[in-house]
Amino acid sequence: MHEGDRMKANMISPFRLPTDDEVFVYRETEKQKKLQDKKLNRDLKIWDKKTTTLRQPLKLFKNTEVDGAETHEKPRANGYSNRDRQLIARALDVVKEREKNREHGPKKKEGIVELVDQKKEMFLVEMTVGIIDNEIKRLKEISDDKRNALEGSKRMLDADKEHF
Repeated sequence: MHEGDRMKANMISPFRLPTDDEVFVYRETEKQKKLQDKKLNRDLKIWDKKTTTLRQPLKLFKNTEVDGAETHEKPRANGYSNRDRQLIARALDVVKEREKNREHGPKKKEGIVELVDQKKEMFLVEMTVGIIDNEIKRLKEISDDKRNALEGSKRMLDADKEHF
């Protein structure tokens, strides 16, 4: 393989590390793309925008079926059509019903900060209990050592007493 072929293979290889210049150029092009997308999305209506959670545009209500009948009613210039008003009223009823269920349903879940604080407090309590247990063991060992030393001293005194 010639040196030129080897360099060409290195350029094509997906496993080679990019140079600093390539990284800089890539970042700049990505920034430009983001700015361009931002400028394009600025003038769009909300139902035409694509977000990270919604990759397909919103469906328009005028082409949906209601009670088995498909309608193609156009909204009036000064407001919503009767059909759109009915759909909005139904949607608001559903929202109100969900809010009622939420009030009577399960209690509010604890936030992550409260959970972390509880875990931290439990850890500190466990650590304190561990320290206290270790201290109790250490004090018992000291008292046992002193007791053994006292018994040894007694034996030595008794032995000295018998010796005299």
